[in-house]
Amino acid sequence: MSTNPKIRAAADVLASTSFETRQAPDPYTAMAHRLEEANLLVQPTASVYAALPVRVRRTGLAIELDTSALMRALLTTLADQFSEDPEGVGEALLEISQLSDSARAEHTLDGRGHAEHARDEKLDALIEDLGGAEQQLTFTHAWQVVDALARAAGPRIPRQGDTQGAVA
Repeated sequence: MSTNPKIRAAADVLASTSFETRQAPDPYTAMAHRLEEANLLVQPTASVYAALPVRVRRTGLAIELDTSALMRALLTTLADQFSEDPEGVGEALLEISQLSDSARAEHTLDGRGHAEHARDEKLDALIEDLGGAEQQLTFTHAWQVVDALARAAGPRIPRQGDTQGAVA
């Protein structure tokens, strides 16, 4: 057996779950979940250095888009607004929190209700006041994001009956 710790860990995961996952409705997804849990499918991160950096990383079962630079900018603006008007910002956040509580209660009763819509409107207004959550990318940066996503996604393997990715 290999002395590479990653290969040994993958072999251990495969050996311990192969019978179990064969019984699953989708054995490939079940095996991928096990490998993901063991942190064996993590890929390096690709970064696009636009005005606010975007990082793309394949996690094995999905692609992770890290937009924490945008979140930092929004939270910094929120903190600045709070230092200028703590009462007003505090009231707005408290109202959003109360609407979230009401939305959870409505959701357990009958699904998406008035409070959730009202909360989302308040959040949208707050996000807009903070500068918005849209990120402008130059065409060069946009293509870098597309390339990073395509690399992270890897080759497309069509399922049986899927003609979208089939080669003629």
